[in-house]
This record gives sequence, C-alpha cells and structure tokens, in this order.
Amino acid sequence: MVHEVTVDYSSDELSVIAYHMSWPAPGNDPWYHAAPDEADNRRAYYGVNGIPQIFVGGDGTSISNNTLTNAINGQINDDTPLLITLEAFFDGDSIFVTATVEAEEGDYTIDNSKLHIVLTEAYEHWDTPAPNGMTDFYYPMIGMAPSGQGQTFTIEEGETLEFTEGFEFDGEWDVTNINVVSFIQSVTSDEVYQSANTIIDISVPSLGYSATSFDDDSQWRPNDRPDAGETVDMIVQISAADFFQPGLNISGTLSTDDDRVTINTDASTWADLQPGEFGTNSESPFSITVSEDIEPAYVTFDLNLIADEFDRVVTFDLLMGVPDILLVNDFGAGADYGLNWANTFESMGVIPDVSTTAEIFTTVLTDYATVIWTTGTDAGGSLIDISELLIIDNYLDNGGNLIFSSQYIGDTGAYTNLLADRFGVTHGEVRKGSEGVSRVNRSG
Repeated sequence: MVHEVTVDYSSDELSVIAYHMSWPAPGNDPWYHAAPDEADNRRAYYGVNGIPQIFVGGDGTSISNNTLTNAINGQINDDTPLLITLEAFFDGDSIFVTATVEAEEGDYTIDNSKLHIVLTEAYEHWDTPAPNGMTDFYYPMIGMAPSGQGQTFTIEEGETLEFTEGFEFDGEWDVTNINVVSFIQSVTSDEVYQSANTIIDISVPSLGYSATSFDDDSQWRPNDRPDAGETVDMIVQISAADFFQPGLNISGTLSTDDDRVTINTDASTWADLQPGEFGTNSESPFSITVSEDIEPAYVTFDLNLIADEFDRVVTFDLLMGVPDILLVNDFGAGADYGLNWANTFESMGVIPDVSTTAEIFTTVLTDYATVIWTTGTDAGGSLIDISELLIIDNYLDNGGNLIFSSQYIGDTGAYTNLLADRFGVTHGEVRKGSEGVSRVNRSG
C-alpha cells in the first residue's frame, strides 16, 4: 500500500526507508538480520511495538492512501534552510558515502540533531509470500553509518559541512539495486529537517586500491618490503569493479604527508581494465625512499586515480620496516581471536606483523625478535603439522623467542616433544618447585 503512494513522487521529493523487524515469527527476516542493531535502535527511537507503522518527516501517520499522501505533501511544501547533496562510490570492496550539508543564510542554528546515512535495497520480489503475506519489498534498510543512532549534528547559517562514511560490501548485495539515503532529524522533536537519496552510478568506471608490493632486490635487506634507509620500487595493484564501465587511460599520482618517506617517482600508469579485472603499474612503478631513522610504523598514502570519466583519491596505509614481533594467527577450525590480539597490541602501543600459516612459509621468522604463535581454540592432532614444527625448531635454534598460546595443544601426544624439549613442560604433570606445587594442564 505504501508503495502505491510513494511511487508517484520523484527521488528529489521523497526518501523512503523500510526498517524490518524480527517479527512476525519465525523471526528470520533477512533485512532485519542484515543490520539488527540499527533496526532495533530505530524501533526503540520511535517506540514501535507493532508493525506496520509509518512515519513521515518524523511524525506517525495512519495507514491510508489519502492520509499518507497528505502527510507527504505537507512535508514537501514545508520550507527548510538545509540542502543535502549525496555522493556514493563503490570501489569493489566498500561503499563510501559523502553527505554535504549546506545551510542557507539567515539568523538560526540547528543543533541537538542527528545526521544519518543509510543503505537500502531498492526492490526485491519473492515468489513465496513472507510470513506477513508480502511478496514485494521496497527500500528495506541494510545498513546505517556510523550506527543506528546517527552522528551528532549542529550547523549554523551559511555553513557547509561534509560527512563521509563507509560500508563494507556484502557479497550478497547487488550494487545496481542499492539506494543511499541521508537525513537530518531533531533529537527533541523527531522532526526531519531534510533528506536526500541517490544511487551508485554504474555508467562510469569504478577503480579501487587492491594491494601493494615492493621490489627491493638491490637493497641492504631484500625482503620485499621497505626498510629504514632503503629506496624501493612500489608496485600498486588496482581493480575495476564489476557492473561498472571499463577503466580506460588510467594514470595515478602518489602522495603522502609523512616526512619519514620521500616519494621519488610520484606518477604512474596502468593498462586499461575491464570490469572485474586487476592490474598493476609494474611497467612504471612508483619509487620511495624510507628515512634511515624510521621505526616500524604505518604510513598513509594518497593515490589520485584518473581515467576516462573517473577521478578519485584512494587512501591506504602501508607498514614501513619490520616490527620486532610477529603474530602467527593459526586458529584453524577454532575461534579467530586475531582482533583480540590486535586490540591488545594497540592498547600497548605496539605494532606487530601478522601472518597466517598459509603465509608463514614465505616469511623469514628470524627477522623477528619474538614470535607469538597462537592456535586459539583449535583442537585435534593437526594443530601444528610437521612443516610448521620444522619452522619453529629452526627459529628457536637461531635464538628466537617464542610465545606459544594454545588451549588444546597438550591434549594429544603428538606434541609431547615440542612441549618438553622447547618449553620444559609435560602435560598433566604435577611439579614441586620453590613456590609450591603446580599442575600443568594447559599450555598457553
């Protein structure tokens, strides 16, 4: 019924968002589960305890065509001093949205408000009716940034503000079916001062940063990364997103505000890319020189990519130098605690290298003073295979320091020698030392 009314309005006149809930039973609404926290937040904000409910401009309205039409027309005819301009960009991995808000000249200030940026799916049809009997779905919300609570918004007359948010792209989304909405709402009165909506334009190319590699074969430490005092070639891989137009005549300019890195060659080119293709500037790489006194640190680079009908700056961070610590996140079939480790390092102000066991065979462990090898909650006899044991033995034989963290490493006899020879412990053994008696049940 709602769509029968809203379809008569242009996108310049009306923005539509449908917040799906976890009911009716069985509670498996896919759009609710796409962003449950955001949906719950909006339900709580409006005090919704039953659906459907309709709000126009922040005010609840009855579910009838005439009433809804009158409410929408009232909002359209209500002057507002604010203008929102939206730009949405997809780089193949994420959707970036920039909302520019302009306030007209006048004697006023808008405060105690929130600005919201929302992703919706424009339309989906189901052959089998949902539990509520619906088969056609318009503008269901699939994400809000920075959250369902929005961000605090204050603007004065004559002022222009810009807000940018990013959404990690879900592989099940159809980028051609995504609508982007932004609106500004009073926290005290619920009034929506202004809204805007747009689509992601697929009539142009969409180029994005993918990866970086380094050629340092002629340097003092040839390890395929930029170390202190080295001058290296920097090869950047970019991608052309599916569904968009080919990237033609691609060039790029590299820059950084970090004075610990000097860019010697800042301009490069890439071959034309068809949608879904990747390419590098290996024929004309960038060149950088790293300061001799730099400690391992992340440096932020800006790459201005230009192609036919495309001009955008992409930003990425790269690690300069080799940290003292390597974390081998070997979680296998168990829980991935990589984020927990990252948060711990960050709280300590420590920058580690992070590797998986798939990568470890190309990593020189002896570059690191300390290696932390964690298998987390993984269990079974294949926690550490023979090739990995050889890598660990070689590292320790060369004077390395190893911290091993594993919940179940002692539950199988396959690692008896590792625990006994390298850590001096026997699983389940009761020991008496100067501090008393202890039982070694878990190694970690």
